[in-house]
Amino acid sequence: MPADVGIAAYRIVQASLTNTIRHAGAATARVRLRWSSATGAWTSWPE
Repeated sequence: MPADVGIAAYRIVQASLTNTIRHAGAATARVRLRWSSATGAWTSWPE
């Protein structure tokens, strides 16, 4: 994966978790991502 894609994904997940804690008051959260080198795309599940 290109470095800029990895950095962008990290920042998006970081912001998502921050918002989850801040607005939902969640004590835990789960993030599941899959990188496809064939398509150059991220997917999350369950979709």
